[in-house]
Amino acid sequence: VFTGISDEGSVLDSETCEKLFNCPGVASPLNKNFRSSPPQELIKNSNRRVKAKISEIADKNRALFQDEVEKLDKWANDKILAEEQALKDTKARIMALKREARLAQSLVEQQSIQKRLKKLELLQRRQRRKIFDVEDEIMAKRDELIDALEEQLKQKTETDELFIVRWTVI
Repeated sequence: VFTGISDEGSVLDSETCEKLFNCPGVASPLNKNFRSSPPQELIKNSNRRVKAKISEIADKNRALFQDEVEKLDKWANDKILAEEQALKDTKARIMALKREARLAQSLVEQQSIQKRLKKLELLQRRQRRKIFDVEDEIMAKRDELIDALEEQLKQKTETDELFIVRWTVI
């Protein structure tokens, strides 16, 4: 965070401070009027900018978290819909086979249909379990997101004054 104040007490914006910092300079002996501690206005301005930066980062984190929640929701809906559609298709095939079984003319035909029906009913049970597995997977991913959010809430910031520079533009 760049902060600055002119000798007249005008607060300099961050962009100006950064540009001044990038200008070439020449070191010279300290002026006898140089204060070793920064003026109160500079400290207040620095604190305001630090708070603004923390708020900006929190907003970005919130937006990123919201994007992740939306991605998870879309992924979850797609995954569940695909599994439910597969189950629905299997149920339709079972219903068709049951109708076919009622119309079967011979025991051999009936036996063949019953074997296929047994396989489809087994598939149906697996698909139902798969839906529960997918829901468990979704809950686990949601828990991961919540844990990540809790970690973000635990974050703390630290501010260190790196240096104070006094300059004259000529």
